Amino acid sequence: MKRNIISCASALFFLAVFSCERDKPDPECRDASCCGPTYNQYVESIKDVSVHLIGSPNGSSGALRAAIAYPSDPKNPYRSRYLQVCPNSRGKVKGFSPDAEFKDTTATEYIYRVSGKVFADVVNPRLTATPVLSIYIDTFEKIN
Repeated sequence: MKRNIISCASALFFLAVFSCERDKPDPECRDASCCGPTYNQYVESIKDVSVHLIGSPNGSSGALRAAIAYPSDPKNPYRSRYLQVCPNSRGKVKGFSPDAEFKDTTATEYIYRVSGKVFADVVNPRLTATPVLSIYIDTFEKIN
């Protein structure tokens, strides 16, 4: 009987230590659970960066062209100003019109500002000429 009590106590201890809570996605999304974790890795968080919205106004697809290239480390040779919008945050750009100036790659008049998390396609890289970066949008707003 004493052995059964010890076994039950040990089982409860291990159940508490190795519970399912450890498998929950990171609310800060540093594990890329909010944006393609099979191929993305967290790069950095950005705040109030000026961008052009590229894509359809209904938010079904789209990308952003940022004022600066990411990753922001200037020593990194694999940088891009283009950020794909993560599927989980496309609703945050829904209703905003694509920027008419995005066709001009030298345009500096930005009308949108974004904050969020940037991810790079490094886990299972897709072959492209430039790095594939994605963004999970926390806030997206029109400037003025």
